[in-house]
Amino acid sequence: MVFKVYSGRVRGVFGDLITVEVDASPGLPEISIIGLPGSAVKEAKDRVKVALKNCGVTIPSVKLVINLSPADEHKEYTGLDLPIAVGFLGVFGHLSEFDPATTLLLGEISLDGKLIPVRGVLPIVKMAAEKGFKKVILPKENAEEGALIHNIKIIPAESVMDVMTYLGLGEPMKDAFLPPVKEDPDAFSEDPLTDCDFKDVYGQESVKRAAAIAASGFHHLLLTGPPGTGKSLIAKRIPGIMPSLTYEESLEVTTIYSVSGKLKEKASFIKKRPFISPHHSASSIAFTGGGPQASPGLVSLSHKGILFLDEMTEFKKETLDMLRQPLEDRTITVSRTKSSLTYPAEFMLVGAMNPCPCGFYPDRNRCSCSDSSIERYLKKLSGPILDRIDMVADVSRIGLKEMEKERAEGLDSMTLKSMVMDAVKRQEVRFKNESFRFNAQIPTSRIDEFVPLNTDAKDFLYKTYESLNLSMRSFYKMIRVARSIADFDGDEKVSVKHLAEASCYRFPEYIRR
Repeated sequence: MVFKVYSGRVRGVFGDLITVEVDASPGLPEISIIGLPGSAVKEAKDRVKVALKNCGVTIPSVKLVINLSPADEHKEYTGLDLPIAVGFLGVFGHLSEFDPATTLLLGEISLDGKLIPVRGVLPIVKMAAEKGFKKVILPKENAEEGALIHNIKIIPAESVMDVMTYLGLGEPMKDAFLPPVKEDPDAFSEDPLTDCDFKDVYGQESVKRAAAIAASGFHHLLLTGPPGTGKSLIAKRIPGIMPSLTYEESLEVTTIYSVSGKLKEKASFIKKRPFISPHHSASSIAFTGGGPQASPGLVSLSHKGILFLDEMTEFKKETLDMLRQPLEDRTITVSRTKSSLTYPAEFMLVGAMNPCPCGFYPDRNRCSCSDSSIERYLKKLSGPILDRIDMVADVSRIGLKEMEKERAEGLDSMTLKSMVMDAVKRQEVRFKNESFRFNAQIPTSRIDEFVPLNTDAKDFLYKTYESLNLSMRSFYKMIRVARSIADFDGDEKVSVKHLAEASCYRFPEYIRR
């Protein structure tokens, strides 16, 4: 006879349904797995056999064939251990009252029968709910993560013995034995501001405004200036003023971290926007993703959050150029020998750089760098990368008197976040029927629809386009930034003053040279 159970695996950020079929027939004692199993799946037969023996179940001396469907796709996932074990029990008639059509099984098994948590639970449970399954049995450590998906019952188990008892092999028990995880109404709530507060940044009020405008419209931002002026300090405080993740956005981010195996214990639901700050020695593969399973890279781990590149010009030129696709398309395709997967990469790029090797150009009283060394230094940022950055803010050195004055009067994170949220609410009303949420994501073909300009504004815009020698990409980015400035200031229409401020956030001449 053939006994059929259902499980799943991770492919990219999605879950795939896997059907596990077990057949027992007379013949030489043998267990074989077919359906393109990977090495980890091939070893499952030995893990499961020993685990069942240690749980008091003896596998008869027959020929067992395990088929993993669909059979034309490679499978490398230890979460198939539990469904194979249940398939063994079912094929020998131990589970006569179990309805496998309504239950999805997931989990790795140790030799003593304990269930070991697996990665990628969230997308698999989501897939199960979409396909009409009523419940998912999985390791207890993964239960909180699985319970984030609505309309499906999550059954946590600590061992194969627990699962056997729950399914009817042994003393009959009800859901009280393996209580389903209940949805926590407080599982999703807005986190308070972190300890990183803009009140700790003395002076630099104009840069704080630029950071808040960038956060409200999700614009890419580059901070330039001499060393020690607070560029990194400002960048690390931007997450605290950004709009909170929606429930759907949190699920997206959590899914990426789940398939990467980077969810921290007891923190299965990511509520804060990610802040990824790699070292400049990070490779291109680390940024884009890779490995045998084409795992997500840093740009995907930054999804819906910030990718902060401190000392941006110290990164390898080819590494920075790898950011072209995700900056433009908000996705990245990772191709490897066994698979080619597309991951989301909708992040806000925040960079910090000095204007020259010593850091003090264009102040020739302090800068001792030659023109050639400055040119080589700045050329590490290619034209296409610069063209994809929306805003540039100069973080200049300030005097002690100015610092003391603004120390008392400067804006803190709570005030800035309130201003950002007002701007975001205006965007939510404007884009309520659209697939995008922020001004930076307005399609070029719909700029005129969402950013209508009067004659004076158009004249100023065209003159700026010629005087700054802008590309068409930079031209439209400036319009989107102007739209965010108007929202930040509470103005309904974009006018000349908003465009004028947006033009000030283009690259200074010494970078564009």
